[in-house]
Amino acid sequence: MSTASRKAGTGLPSVLATIAIALAAAVAGCSQAGGGASADGREAAASFLDALRAGRVEDAWRDTSPEFKSLMGLDSLRDLVKRRPALKTATRRDGCTAVGEGRSLFEHAFQGATTHRGKTTPATIKVLVAPDDDGWKVEGLVVE
Repeated sequence: MSTASRKAGTGLPSVLATIAIALAAAVAGCSQAGGGASADGREAAASFLDALRAGRVEDAWRDTSPEFKSLMGLDSLRDLVKRRPALKTATRRDGCTAVGEGRSLFEHAFQGATTHRGKTTPATIKVLVAPDDDGWKVEGLVVE
């Protein structure tokens, strides 16, 4: 590496340091033990699913972002809960992934199951959350 590259902070060591810092920040958003924004994001995702599981679809929908509401109205969310019974069984938190490029957006995964004709099929429920002016809001919902 040239002397100019080292002085300017460019080159492989600088790039690796930048990647390491970005990765650490992304992971910290999901895994900070017990505090701050990560706990609030986890709580928002879990609270949303708790409301759906209890049949309080309006309460769950109320805690979603304007973007979510514009893509999925209240009636559409009700229909989704009816068509995807795994939403009512999701209990075990399976993980968190930072997915936002340039913003705080985290995907919280939960495990559930659907039983049809005596056969149980596992399902993964992904709840995307992001901070808003008045707390964390649900941005997206995927049932696989």
